[in-house]
Amino acid sequence: MRKILHLTDLHIGKGNCTAICNSVITNIISLLDGNDYIVVITGDLIDDATIASQLDEAVAQVKRLHDHFGTEHVLIAPGNHDCGTGTNGKSHLMKKFKEAIFNNPHEKFPKTDIVDNIAFIGLDSMAKEMDGLDGFGAEGELGKTQRDDLKDILANDPEVNSCDYRVVYLHHRPVKFNLPGLLLKDHAELKTVVRGKIDMLLFGHEHEADYWHNESQWRIKRMYNAGMSTRNPQKGPHRIIDLAGEPASDIDGSFYPTA
Repeated sequence: MRKILHLTDLHIGKGNCTAICNSVITNIISLLDGNDYIVVITGDLIDDATIASQLDEAVAQVKRLHDHFGTEHVLIAPGNHDCGTGTNGKSHLMKKFKEAIFNNPHEKFPKTDIVDNIAFIGLDSMAKEMDGLDGFGAEGELGKTQRDDLKDILANDPEVNSCDYRVVYLHHRPVKFNLPGLLLKDHAELKTVVRGKIDMLLFGHEHEADYWHNESQWRIKRMYNAGMSTRNPQKGPHRIIDLAGEPASDIDGSFYPTA
């Protein structure tokens, strides 16, 4: 069974994040066998979606991952910076991001992929925040439609339920945030849907990494915020996760440039 590499908040275009991202991906490709891993990126690939060159660079970096791991083994959820400046989102920019990353401007979430008997379910935490219009602020919201669809998948999808593991991934952090006004708005409703029904929850948004193992309120074995995968000098972890093992065995691959 493939292991999982969790990346988030690349923020291509911000400061030296573009160069760091390029080096991190170079090291990932150099050090990891493409047949052994699934890469999950939980949003904010770019820093400002109003700058076209940032999306072009993100597409180039994602292609490098596709070429090494296989397109079906690189899973991505959109973040608030992927459709605007981070605090001012535009629906046409989200469509542009989805067209570039998923080859479909109307890519729908939840997005389910079955890989190595692991069910990955991606969520768009900007869906209700945008709601077909423009979004303001850095909060996210899944919305009732997406939550209901997720609930139905977890309860009734035979392919998902026959898998050994179920993983949900999204951008916005659904547990306690250290800064006000940035928590996923419908975090309590999401908890009701996934509590005790999945094996891992992956997210980003807050650039300070954190984790919860066997969290009692959510009843999920692994919950990971990967922080910011291009952050320097306070480096975010590039977590390598083996769902067949215990959470304590998950490691930081630390693919940052050494020089």
